[in-house]
Amino acid sequence: MPPHGTAHRPAVGSSRGIVTYAHFLASMAGAEMLLQGGNAMDAVVATSAALNVVAELMLSPTQGFRDGRCVLSIGTPGSFGILQTTPQMILNHLEFGLDIQEAIEAPRVRVYRDRLLDVEARIPESMRAALAARGPQVNVLDEHGGWSWVVGGAHGIARDPESGALTGGADPRRDGAAVAV
Repeated sequence: MPPHGTAHRPAVGSSRGIVTYAHFLASMAGAEMLLQGGNAMDAVVATSAALNVVAELMLSPTQGFRDGRCVLSIGTPGSFGILQTTPQMILNHLEFGLDIQEAIEAPRVRVYRDRLLDVEARIPESMRAALAARGPQVNVLDEHGGWSWVVGGAHGIARDPESGALTGGADPRRDGAAVAV
C-alpha cells in the first residue's frame, strides 16, 4: 500500500456478491461474511467491525450494476483525483468495452490546480496539443515511461454479465495485484 492515503481492494465472496471497501482487511471480512451465507447488511457490519469504525461515505469504492447484478467493482486512491480517475475507468470498461485490466491501464488525465491539466505521456502528442489549444496548461506526466501514480492506482473486479466469470485488474502505477483465492 502507498505510504499515505487510501487504497482500494475489492473482494468477491463466492457467487453471493462483491465487497468493495478502501481497506483490504475490511474487504476480506465482508467477503468472508458473504461466504458464510450473510447478506449485504451483514457484510457492511463485518467491514466496519474489521476496522473498528462506523461506515461512512467512501469516495473510492464504486460498484456498477446491470440487471440487478454487480458487474463491476473498481476504485482508486487519489484524494480529489478519485472523482476524476474512477469515471475514466468506468467509461473505459462499460462504454468503450475494454476488459478490466485494459480499463485500469488506459492513459489518464487529471484536472489539478486552476487550469492545470495533468496528462500521462502515453496520451498522443496530437491529443495533448488539442487539449492545450482549448486553454488549459497541459502538464505532461512522464515518469516511469509515461505511467504516473498521480492519476491513481486502481484495483477492480468485473463480472461477465452472460457467463458470470470474474476477472480482476491491478494498476501498474502502484503496488497491488489481482489474485483469485
